[in-house]
Amino acid sequence: MKSNLGMRRSFLFMPATDRPKAEKAATIEVDVVVLDLEDGTALSRKEEARQTALTILKEIAFGNRLVMVRINDLRSPFWQDDLAAFSEKMPDGIVIAKTEASSEVEMVAAYIEEQEQKLGIELGRTKLFAVIESSKGLVSIREIAMCTQTFPRLSGLIFGAEDYAGSIGATRTKEGVEILFARSRVVMFAKAFGLDAIDTIYGNFKDLAGLEVETNLVKNLGFTGKLAIHPCQVPVIHQVLRPSEKEIEEARQLINAYKDHQKNGHGVFSWNGRMIDAPNIIQAEEIIIRANLL
Repeated sequence: MKSNLGMRRSFLFMPATDRPKAEKAATIEVDVVVLDLEDGTALSRKEEARQTALTILKEIAFGNRLVMVRINDLRSPFWQDDLAAFSEKMPDGIVIAKTEASSEVEMVAAYIEEQEQKLGIELGRTKLFAVIESSKGLVSIREIAMCTQTFPRLSGLIFGAEDYAGSIGATRTKEGVEILFARSRVVMFAKAFGLDAIDTIYGNFKDLAGLEVETNLVKNLGFTGKLAIHPCQVPVIHQVLRPSEKEIEEARQLINAYKDHQKNGHGVFSWNGRMIDAPNIIQAEEIIIRANLL
């Protein structure tokens, strides 16, 4: 996996105006805290949100948790002011809402590089995540993902199901059949270009059993992380996306068996009732990589 952020499973979103929530997030085991300047902030409170977010970055110690900021989309009148608010201190990452074109990633990346130079911090330190949450974004996803070849700070793609469903006139269902194609496309292009693949929110934060089912589903699709809207969702996401001891041990045994068969000149072999060849080993190695990053 290209991202040097480590394995980030949980992205906890909160309104940037809500400092108490940020203070609480700094005490729980969450991988990424996302201060939201977009949908989580009322139109009348955008400037207040920017200033509060900057204060949070300056005054709250988050330890090994990453702190990112979701800016408004680049078709809004707010995004430039969003970025300008962090001229004194940059967050660990910027999340671009409603990304629909590669040019949007390029513009934000160029702005961030300029800010890093002014602040004298390591170039490339501030990461970018692009949210794919519209039909236009899904159509342009190849070009968006390819931006990482020119701008390595692009570290992941995030799928936003609610806005995506609205953009195509779909009805959201618990089963999620209406978003399966979009989810699969986001994973495919994220993995093709070495990016993290982060799944959408699970809206009913009181339904932890449903969250567990959905997180298992997206794990099987290939997602490596999931958005959260409440702290109670974070442990469930971590539990599902963390490789279990059984998965890790089976992966190690499979890799060792593959090496032994390769030495004996066997490319394909039977193992625990399964036919094994190179693709199975890639999957096993991915489990070991994920376990080592946690």
